[in-house]
Amino acid sequence: MGLAYVNPAATALALSLAILAGVWTFVAVRRGRTGAAVRGAGLVLLPFGLLLTGTLVLLLRILDAVALWATRLVFSPSVWLGLGVVVIAVGLIVAGRSLERRGGGADDAPRKQTPREVEAGPPAGGSTGDPELDEIEAILRRRGIS
Repeated sequence: MGLAYVNPAATALALSLAILAGVWTFVAVRRGRTGAAVRGAGLVLLPFGLLLTGTLVLLLRILDAVALWATRLVFSPSVWLGLGVVVIAVGLIVAGRSLERRGGGADDAPRKQTPREVEAGPPAGGSTGDPELDEIEAILRRRGIS
C-alpha cells in the first residue's frame, strides 16, 4: 500500500481526525493540562500513522462490511427467513435438552442387563426402581459393604 496508493477518503478522514485532536490539544494547552495536551499530541499523530500503515483503510473496509451486513439484515427477506430457521433450530435444541433432563424421550425404554448385572443376579432386598442404583447396591453387597 504505502504512499504509492493514496485513498482520498482515508486521507480526508485522517486529516479530519487530526484536526479534531489538534483542537482538543490546543484547548488542553490553554487550560494548563499537560497530561491531556501530551495525549492530544499523540492523537494528532495517530491518524497519520494509521493511514501510512494501511490500518485506516482496513478499518474503513471493516466498517463498510459491517454496514453492508446490517442493511442486508434489515432489508432482505431471505435473511429474515434464515433468522427464523435459526431461532426454530435453537428452540428445538433447548427443548430436546430439557426433555432429556426431565427423563423423557427414548431413554425411558427398558435396557438390557450388562454381563456384570447378570452375574450378580437380582439384588437382594427391595429394588429402588433405578437400574443404576440397583447395580451400585449389588456391587457394594458383593464386596461386603452394606
